[in-house]
Amino acid sequence: MAFNLITDAWIPVKRKSGKRETIRPFEITDNMDDPIITLDFPRPDFNGSVIQFLIGLMQTTSAPEEEDDWWDWFENPPKPATLQKDFAKVEHAFNLDGDGPRFMQDISILNENEAKIDSINELLIETPGSSTIKKNTDHFIKRNNTSGLCIQCCAASIFNLQTNSPEGGRGHYTSIRGGGPLTTIILGDTLWKTMGLNILSVVTFKSGYGDVKKTDDKYLFPWLNTANFIMAKKDRPISSSDTASEHLFWGMPRRIWIDFANGTSGNCQVCGSDSDSLITNYNGRPNGIQYDDSWMHPLSPYKRDNEGPPMPDHARGAVKYRRWLGLIQPDDHDLKKREEPARVVTTFFNHRSNGANRFRLWAYGYDMNKDKARCWHEGVMPLIHVHKDVRDIYEKIVAGLILAADEVGRNLSSAIKNAWFKRPKDAKGDFGFVNNSFWQETEAPFYETLSDLKSALEADEDNTPIRLKWHKILCAQSIKIFDTIVLSSPIEDSDPKRISLARRNLEKFNHKSKIKELLDLPLPEKKTKAKNKKPVEA
Repeated sequence: MAFNLITDAWIPVKRKSGKRETIRPFEITDNMDDPIITLDFPRPDFNGSVIQFLIGLMQTTSAPEEEDDWWDWFENPPKPATLQKDFAKVEHAFNLDGDGPRFMQDISILNENEAKIDSINELLIETPGSSTIKKNTDHFIKRNNTSGLCIQCCAASIFNLQTNSPEGGRGHYTSIRGGGPLTTIILGDTLWKTMGLNILSVVTFKSGYGDVKKTDDKYLFPWLNTANFIMAKKDRPISSSDTASEHLFWGMPRRIWIDFANGTSGNCQVCGSDSDSLITNYNGRPNGIQYDDSWMHPLSPYKRDNEGPPMPDHARGAVKYRRWLGLIQPDDHDLKKREEPARVVTTFFNHRSNGANRFRLWAYGYDMNKDKARCWHEGVMPLIHVHKDVRDIYEKIVAGLILAADEVGRNLSSAIKNAWFKRPKDAKGDFGFVNNSFWQETEAPFYETLSDLKSALEADEDNTPIRLKWHKILCAQSIKIFDTIVLSSPIEDSDPKRISLARRNLEKFNHKSKIKELLDLPLPEKKTKAKNKKPVEA
């Protein structure tokens, strides 16, 4: 009998009491006296992907019809039996193994004699590819470090790959959002609330995605009719108008077929569980589904410029408050390159943010260099509810706080280079650690500043002292980090005079007009030279 992702238990979770168990998808609302708090996979990328699986499943089968219905649905979660009935509508599309169509796998591979046998560890995105192994450059993630996966981890890895698919060579396409997209999830205090906060009403969802007239399974789940997507569309990439609205949760850029017939016994190399049927191999072929740039995913922020279509954002270093602009509020200080939050975030603030201080934003994704995963980044930021009457001015001031921090951070990096090197412009190496240290040290004060700013604006009080205090914090932290890094690091050709000058210039640049303008602080009066005056004749 086939293992089914709707009817079989495969999702590890942790409850409020600390109890751990493995559930079926429709059991997310079971025993709300001890509610499920979070997913509990041993890998953070699996947690990040499977929460999208659950959100996609709910959006596809049982989302509230209208936005006005959302609050009641959110506060009174459906019973497991109700969810089980809803999810049963698509149960036939979620068989992971068996003789018929399989979840996110291409059955047509069985008819091809050239199918390549790959090790199952290559489903894991960070595993080095054949080119990397051939060149012996797999320095950090070693080859063949995963000899077998249990069926639960195999399911998570399949969805993780198809959802985040990086470049993989000719015919091995990226996901609907490109390779390793940045995902933003609004977090509640239970798994149900986390899911609910990221579900759009049916009316809202279908107004922005896909073709609402295409409702058949063949437009929704590509593995049920791969020829409809792969063979018939070789002449051009698939557009969002070619599919059902919810297809964007179920994209299948990679052609794979898992070998369940030749398992082995042992411990899963991801979760460590003992199994008599570890999966060790799969068949893979190029030329899966290629998606064009018309897709807009509700869980990702997007960048816009004046020339091309909106492009999904990707992880670029640590997720700190420096990413506030674009993830939580629009970043439009550069009209040529704008960034806007995910649609679930804008919907949240427009319709659902009453009491938002209870909720947080979880942002995560791979830092990809083509087909190489350099790092996994994730971070959590608070969502702050501000009264609608002052929200515009609040967001304007917050943008200034962050842009001012960015300027001071740049000044700090330049000052350290000037202190260390005679020719700082020729300095080699990665100085990102300087910026990371600065953003980390100022993160807690930033959130305190936001809280103070919210209170001042809603009370109609002068917020100038708050902006002045923030400027002082930025200046003080930059000097502190400069001293810590420069004075404690032995450099062969260190020059005390050069260090002293770099430190003095750092203080000077941090008080220049540009930073004060960003913070809307009073600018120093310009000194004017006194003109020679003719003596007054008697």
